[in-house]
Amino acid sequence: MATTVQSSYSQSPSVAVPGMFTDAFAPRQVDSKVARGMLKAGYGCFKPAAGGGAGTSMTDPGEVYHIPSPSEAVDVDAIVTSYTTSTAIQTFSGATLNGVVGATEMQPGRLLTFVFSNHADFDATNIALTGISPLGVTQTENIAIPNGGNATVNSTLYYASVTSIVVPAQSGTGGTATFGIAVMTTLVIGDFRGVVCRQPVKTTIATGGIYGYPGITSSSVTADYVDAEDVPVLTAGGIWVYSEEAISDGDPVYVRVASGSGGSVLGAFRNDADSASCALVVGAKFKRDSTAAGPAWAKLAY
Repeated sequence: MATTVQSSYSQSPSVAVPGMFTDAFAPRQVDSKVARGMLKAGYGCFKPAAGGGAGTSMTDPGEVYHIPSPSEAVDVDAIVTSYTTSTAIQTFSGATLNGVVGATEMQPGRLLTFVFSNHADFDATNIALTGISPLGVTQTENIAIPNGGNATVNSTLYYASVTSIVVPAQSGTGGTATFGIAVMTTLVIGDFRGVVCRQPVKTTIATGGIYGYPGITSSSVTADYVDAEDVPVLTAGGIWVYSEEAISDGDPVYVRVASGSGGSVLGAFRNDADSASCALVVGAKFKRDSTAAGPAWAKLAY
């Protein structure tokens, strides 16, 4: 089991390093996880989707890594590649959820998007959407089909997987649609696994070495974890994280879910979405000002 012993706690960014607790009372909740691929201390981590991602072939629910799956971008036919209106009820489930994602698990969970063509055969009715939430609970909602189509409609709820999509009978066979996933903008509680903690007992490697921190200029102990290694993950409390930019006390916390400009790293933090390549961590806030990229004090409050 991963340990989280830290012999000192710093309130000063000049001596703090990513992954260090902000004070002795900061680690309110630390989970022991298993690294999938290489993880950096002070960076955010996600649960990998079953069977997806790089690193070990294990699909243990205790695994975490820095790479969300699938891609954070919108993919309008990721669940069902093509739908044509019918005068009979149509149900999509199992193999008929034939998109690149289909019925498989998504981590983090995603909003779904339904794109309807402009055609008179679309009637004002409701699609019955059923799936599994990011917290593992079955959920159902109605997706409104506009009369005449010609619209993109997103789900209200987030889904880790889709169980079924039931489309009611329409007045003809001329309308078409795709069912997919919307762009990732916000992480709900079931998505984000927390921040990787620093372990001072690990090997000392100068910054810029095999697993150096990007943007940190001082030589310091790095606390990275290799594939299949036990890793402590803070899920609630205060911790120093790696921020890509200057931040202010009270700023929202966003985590990098896709590579952005300037060589940004998945799992790094900032205070904005940066062209939709970062997602909001619900319940988290930065707790003090910093004037440049580097260590920043974040508070997770799930």
